[in-house]
Amino acid sequence: MTSTPRPLPDAVPEAEVFCHLVVDVVSDKGAEEVVAVEVGPVLGLVDWFVICNGRNERHVRALLDDLERKVRELTGRRPLRVEGREHLRWVLVDYGDVVVHLFDPETRSYYELERLWTDMRRIVPEGSSAEEGGARRPARSVDG
Repeated sequence: MTSTPRPLPDAVPEAEVFCHLVVDVVSDKGAEEVVAVEVGPVLGLVDWFVICNGRNERHVRALLDDLERKVRELTGRRPLRVEGREHLRWVLVDYGDVVVHLFDPETRSYYELERLWTDMRRIVPEGSSAEEGGARRPARSVDG
């Protein structure tokens, strides 16, 4: 008699794996100040927010286009909805378990969305910032 193996207690949840992928995709496209925040324990409807900004509206558009294309190519997933595509100041890309917030610098500075979640676990990309132009390494987890 065979039994189905149970997941290991320390196995990484699917939403977190997808979140790491999103962080890497936007980081590779030069997104600035990338941070992912585990909001699931508080919100319940979504597991992770990925928050980042482009240098300007044109860069935000490029981040959005690249994110949608690469996520679809790598996972087959498409966003459930995208809001803010018209103005490109704050674009919300809803993948269900992960919601991506793409900002222009001024809007991000104004709302400071990540300040609401300072005590939550975070994922930040390792390596150089977009301005330094260095190669990026995979994202790593940071406890809040």
